[in-house]
This record gives sequence, structure tokens and C-alpha cells, in this order.
Amino acid sequence: MNVKRFTSQDHIYGFTLVEMLVATFLLAIGIVGAQICLTHAARTSALAKEYNRAAYLGREQMTTILSNSDDMTVGSHNGDFSPDDPNYTWECDVDQPDPTNYPNLMHVTLTISWMDGSVKKSLQLETYGQAPTTTNSTPTSPFSSNMNMGSGF
Repeated sequence: MNVKRFTSQDHIYGFTLVEMLVATFLLAIGIVGAQICLTHAARTSALAKEYNRAAYLGREQMTTILSNSDDMTVGSHNGDFSPDDPNYTWECDVDQPDPTNYPNLMHVTLTISWMDGSVKKSLQLETYGQAPTTTNSTPTSPFSSNMNMGSGF
């Protein structure tokens, strides 16, 4: 029986089956990990886009509420952003934190809500504003004078 033995002088090059299986397994783990990272990044980007849109709509609605004296009354108001963004709705609660010491100070809480699949998401904005004064007197200019200048001019 003639058995040939491999020695270092035979110069056999290549990888064993076990080395190839280990390398393939490690490569598969790296590819799956990268795919999971990309999926998570896409999902996070979409969520950031929704919150950014809600913040923009909330800022616009808050400006409207603060500039409209009818909306600055104590109570709740609500609506949506149709026709441009019908998936987003808003609810505004106005209350008076200290009517005795600060009769015109109003606390405004604006909540923007939307549906993300079957999950309701929301963003809440708060600020303080001054309610319009309801006086029947005619406002005077700070530059007007009550002095009678006479008729000699």
C-alpha cells in the first residue's frame, strides 16, 4: 500500500471547507446587520418627517390663534388642516392661570394629532398670550397731548 503524504514542500494553496463556512457565516451576519440599520434609518427618517410637518402646522396654527381675538377666549377649539393636510388635526385649550393678578394672561395649549397606521401620534405646543382688552373707550396715542395750544397759530 502506497500512501502519499502532503508535506510543506507540496505547496498546496486554498481554503478548507470549514474556513469557507465561517467566512460565509460572518459575511451573512454583516449583510443582515447593515440591512437592519438601513431599515431603521428609513423608519426614523419617516417619523422625523411626520413630526416636522406637525411642528410646522402647529406653529402656523399657534400664530393664527394668538393673532385672532376670538380664539383667545377661555375654552376649547378644534379643527383640521384640510384640504392640504387632512390627516392632521388640532385641538386648542385656552385657560387663564391667574385671573386676579393677570386678567389678560392666557395659557394656550395646542395639540396636533395624526394617525400613523393604527397608532395615534401627537405633538403638544404651549405658550402664553395676552387676551384682547374689551374697553369701550377710544385708545389715545402716546404722542397726543391734552394741552390746549390756543387758536393763535
